[in-house]
Amino acid sequence: MPEPTRHRIPPGVFAALSHGGGGAEAVRLLAAAQYSKTLLLLRALDADRGGVLASAHRRSPEAVDAVLRHPAVGARLLHVMRRGDRQALAPVGAAAALRAGLRAEVETAVTGSALSLPSLGRASLPGATRAVVSAADRTITPDTGPAVRIGGPGWTPLRTLDVPGLTVSVEDLDPFRFPGDLPLAARLSPADHGRWRRRFADAWTLLAREHPAAAAETAAGLRSVVPLETGSGVQVAATSGESFGALALSLPGDPLTFALTFVHETQHLKLCALIDLLPLIDADDGALYHAPWRPDPRPLSGLLQGAYAFLAVTGFWARHLAAVPEAAHQFARWRLAVARTLEVITGSGSLTGHGLRFVDGMRFSLAPLLAVPVARAVEGRAVEELDAHREAVSGRTGGSSGGE
Repeated sequence: MPEPTRHRIPPGVFAALSHGGGGAEAVRLLAAAQYSKTLLLLRALDADRGGVLASAHRRSPEAVDAVLRHPAVGARLLHVMRRGDRQALAPVGAAAALRAGLRAEVETAVTGSALSLPSLGRASLPGATRAVVSAADRTITPDTGPAVRIGGPGWTPLRTLDVPGLTVSVEDLDPFRFPGDLPLAARLSPADHGRWRRRFADAWTLLAREHPAAAAETAAGLRSVVPLETGSGVQVAATSGESFGALALSLPGDPLTFALTFVHETQHLKLCALIDLLPLIDADDGALYHAPWRPDPRPLSGLLQGAYAFLAVTGFWARHLAAVPEAAHQFARWRLAVARTLEVITGSGSLTGHGLRFVDGMRFSLAPLLAVPVARAVEGRAVEELDAHREAVSGRTGGSSGGE
């Protein structure tokens, strides 16, 4: 098995991240730290007692890497850690054995008449409770009937979205594909997959052309897209510190919205990973704060997440001021929201030394955006909307535990 390593964020990289960017190299550093986190979880769970992962790694380190970096694996391991459900570990070893071409057999539990192998796909095994995965002949034999061959009838492969410089999984199979209670979509139909492919490609073309630095960061961190089914037409998107590299979202209605979602959620991905290495906030004291982008008060950690994401959103709209009619309003509203929120965060007294430096970096990047002139009417509308939002949510408590 690969060994976890110690990680540090060089001062220059930390500064770049605090300014809202960091570049692809910063994201790769954060991704490497998240990989070590996965390895530490495996070690804590003693997850390779049979030696399958170790054997697969000796034969093909790339095979094990492809499995362990799949975002659903991180959430799966944390599930095992919390629930003690060790049966959920076996599919990880089975997937690695298959990818490495080992002559190995892995026995695993089957739940819901299906067996998902992380990064590969899912076998339909009606009525089965146990199955044996044979990596040598690429079959899955349930305790209730004939074997399912990988790639044959009864096997559903994971599909991808492909654009120049980036290939990501469409993760609509694995039961651990995203933590929490978001409305995960079922397997996309071929027609729906085609719509996702086209819209993803159009959004990526726009992002790479207009926001190349953001595109490079997204390409360095994004590994899977998890479709959501809201049924309401409302755009929903989320990332999680438990599934680094996964982006859960409902299909955006247009390329600009999709590109903005890449920018917004990559910020969350970066900040979640950074906080695993460097605490920015002292222990949560339970205080809740008004968040200009939410209908409910948020803890300080959520407030910082939101401010960091909307700093990038403000920069996104700045690039489109001349071409998109709505850009000026969005730009004015979110730059003011971030400015107000940074004052609240700084005044909380709960930031660590790293946290103070991080917020200083955000303020440094916000300053030139605050200096960009916009029409007085647009600025006035932004102030009115933010004030009305504060008034509407004042006095509320509780709310969801989402990232921002």
